[in-house]
Parts: sequence; C-alpha cells; structure tokens
Amino acid sequence: MSTANLEEAASIAIEFISSLDNLPHEVQHLLAEIQHKDAKVHELQQEITRESAKYMRHSLRASGAPAQTLSQKDLSIPQLVRAHHAEIDQLSDEKIALAERIVRLIARAQVRLDADVQKVMVLQGEEPVVPQTASFYNATPARTPMTQRGGAFVSVKFIHSASSCKA
Repeated sequence: MSTANLEEAASIAIEFISSLDNLPHEVQHLLAEIQHKDAKVHELQQEITRESAKYMRHSLRASGAPAQTLSQKDLSIPQLVRAHHAEIDQLSDEKIALAERIVRLIARAQVRLDADVQKVMVLQGEEPVVPQTASFYNATPARTPMTQRGGAFVSVKFIHSASSCKA
C-alpha cells in the first residue's frame, strides 16, 4: 500500500466529515419546524374540543326548550370545526413532508459514506464489499388508505427500496 493511497484515503475521510458539518443544523431546523406545526395542531385540536362541547351544550339546551333555537354563531360551529380539521390535515401533510426531507438528507449522507468507504477499500487494496444490510433510511413512505383526506387518523407505511435513496 503506497503513501499516496493512504493520503488519498485520508483526504476522502476528511471531505466526508466536513460534508456532515451542516447536517445536524439542517435536521435540527427541520425538527423545529415540525415541532412548531405540531404545537399549532395541538392548539387547533383544543379549539375543536371547546367548540364541539359548546355546540353540544347549546344544542341540548335548545332541544329541551321549544322556543329556544341555536344562534347564528352556534350554527357556524360545525363549519369552523371542519375548517380546523382541514387545517390540521394540511399541517400534518407538511409535517410528513418535512420528516421525509430529514430522511432524504440522512440517506444521502449514508449513500455518500458507503461510496467513500468503497473508495477507501479500493485504495487500501481490499475488495469492495456491497453492504448486505437494508437500511432504515432506504425506506420510502407510501400512502395507505388511512392517509386519504377525510380519515381521522394518519398512518404511514414504509416500503423498503434500495433505489429510493439515490438523491
């Protein structure tokens, strides 16, 4: 093994490590965005709970007394609740997109690491080895029937694909 090969291998390692400098900050920023959207979803859910309880209370009161009807404000509550649910759906989709972006960032770093390890192995005179283990980061999300609009719950199923992380 020559000194030039060792120096090139060291150079490859240094370049890879320096390419990771910004990755933690990017991931932290995206996680902060997800957390902010999650807080907004929580606020909307609390508002839905309050408005629904008020609507039920006023509806029961109005049904007990024939002369009493729901006010215009009370009649607008179901529409407000639907709007909040639509906003929650939108925020949830945005959170999923941000999470997928994090996975892609990490997958890209992993793919580069695998390629650089192969280069170093060749420089050391070793036979390159294709990684045998499937990686978590090679997973790509696929929509399930539960993720369709109108469903109360969102579930994401991951399908493993080696070609999905090539970015």
